[in-house]
Amino acid sequence: MRSGLPSCNLSWLCNNVITSKTGRLYFYTLGDYIIRILSGRQPYIHPTNAAATGLYDLTRQDWNHEYISALGIKAVIFPEINTKAVTHKRFCILPAIGDQQAALLGSGFQHEPELSFNIGTGAQASRIVDIPEFGDWQIRPYFGGKYIRTIPHIPSGRALNVYFRFVKSIAERFRNEVSDSEVWQKIYDAAVNGGKGAGIACDLSFFENAATSSTTGSITDIGEYSFTLDNLMGAVIHRMADNFVRSAGRVSEGLCITESLIFSGGIANRWPLLVKLITERLSLDASVRVSANDTLNGCCSYALSS
Repeated sequence: MRSGLPSCNLSWLCNNVITSKTGRLYFYTLGDYIIRILSGRQPYIHPTNAAATGLYDLTRQDWNHEYISALGIKAVIFPEINTKAVTHKRFCILPAIGDQQAALLGSGFQHEPELSFNIGTGAQASRIVDIPEFGDWQIRPYFGGKYIRTIPHIPSGRALNVYFRFVKSIAERFRNEVSDSEVWQKIYDAAVNGGKGAGIACDLSFFENAATSSTTGSITDIGEYSFTLDNLMGAVIHRMADNFVRSAGRVSEGLCITESLIFSGGIANRWPLLVKLITERLSLDASVRVSANDTLNGCCSYALSS
């Protein structure tokens, strides 16, 4: 059980709050619930959404009934796992899909030789596979009967926020009103100017992450005159790039050679330096594409192809 997953939360509710007098209990993700309210009908749940609950059996492509029983939540009625639409009057409402899968679909990620870096508040490195092979990565359902190998929780936007808050708190000591956009621009400019950081080393493990087993970050190897904003942010961006490259090696183990790099997410769009550093470190003879409006495009593609 992982804290925060629906499986964990539902187990706690069923064993501590809900009683036999509560009545019939239905499990919905947010998207399923909206469909239920709009249509008045029991929705289906898409495999990409079901897998995120912690209650899905990837190999059987069904709810993990043994796990559900062990958690003490057998009384809950789970929606049928299916990709079919719910019809309501003259509308067809497709099942809600996973947010990562929507973003990757919208970025054009659809072939096995492609390597995806989805870099936003959180980040993942992903490859497409035909069967759910388990290893030093997560397996998640994708579209067209495919799966994605993915390494989530790579430090990215959430880690950058730590430095953003630090810089903004200093700036506000000198000027009462400093806009977020101004601070972000100064941080990015510093990263561009900072090179490799003049020997400064940064650990971005401020929370559970894919790069290390630590949950605290650090700044080390500071020289007498090297601790400047340029050097600090240069060290940060280079460490971020290293983390992505190592994750790419893990997720690509045993797969065909990467022929295309697809970057998506807000950080990938706003921090071209990071895209450049990752691409240079990978040293691949591969095309590079940075997509925008990924999740909305993914929802559109999903609707048009269903």
